[in-house]
Amino acid sequence: MVTITRKSRLPEVNIKGILFDKDGTLLDFHSVWLTLAKQLVEAIVTKTGFKNRLLEEKLLRSVGVCGTVIESNGILAGGTTKEMAKAFCQFVDIDALGYSTFSSFHEWLSQEMVELTKQNIDSVQPTTDLQATLSQLIDKNIILGIATADDLATTILCLDKLNIGQFFSFVGAADNVPKPKPDPVTLQHFCRKFGLESSEVIVVGDTLKDISLARNANAGLAVGVLSGVSSEDDLMPVADIVIPTISHLLNDDGEFIWNTKSE
Repeated sequence: MVTITRKSRLPEVNIKGILFDKDGTLLDFHSVWLTLAKQLVEAIVTKTGFKNRLLEEKLLRSVGVCGTVIESNGILAGGTTKEMAKAFCQFVDIDALGYSTFSSFHEWLSQEMVELTKQNIDSVQPTTDLQATLSQLIDKNIILGIATADDLATTILCLDKLNIGQFFSFVGAADNVPKPKPDPVTLQHFCRKFGLESSEVIVVGDTLKDISLARNANAGLAVGVLSGVSSEDDLMPVADIVIPTISHLLNDDGEFIWNTKSE
C-alpha cells in the first residue's frame, strides 16, 4: 500500500503551476551522481600529479559523500557547482592545479561535470513513469517548471536523455538565475513569466532546500518526495505532503492528492 503523509490541515489551493526539483525528484539520484562525484574527485586528484586516497575521501566528504552514503543536506545532494568548488578549495591549492583564480577553477569544474554527464548519460534513470505523470499534469493545464541546483547544460542533457524536456516551459538552473535554492528568486521568476501568484504554485522536491524554497517564496504547497536522498523523517516536519514519487501527485482517479482524503 502506498503511504502518503500530510499535515492535518492543508491550505486551500488553486494550483496553476508546479516547480520540480530535478535530481532525486525526476532523475534517480543514485543512478548517476555518486559515480559523477567520484569521477570528478579523481580528476582533481589526478591534477595534483599523484594518487592520494586520503585526499579523495576528504574531497568527497566535503560535498556530503561518505563511502556510498550521500548526506541529504550535503552539497552533492542539493548544492551548486560553485558550492562544490568552494568546498574542494579547502583541501586543494588551485594555483598548484593550474588555476590562478577561483573563477577559472569553477569554470573547469562546471565543464568537467558536463563532460562526465555526457560520458555517463546512459546511467541517467527516471524516478518513475515521468511521461505518464507529466502528460496528465499538462492535460490539466498545469504549467511545469524546474528549479535545480545543477547547471543548465547538465540539466538539458538529463532532460533530453529522459525525453521529458518538452513538458517544461521553464528551467531555473544555478547558472541562469541570480541566486540558487532556497532563495525564492527562481519561483518568483517562474511566476512573473507566466503571470502566476506564488500561492498558485507548488514546489516538489526531495531535499530540505526544495521545501525551504517553497516556504521562502510563499508557495501554495511544499511537497516532499522519497525518491531521492531524504527520508520521511527529514521532510515531514517542514513539508505539507510527503509522497513516494511524483506519480503520486495524482490519485488513481486523476485527482490531485491534496484534494483527496488522507490515505
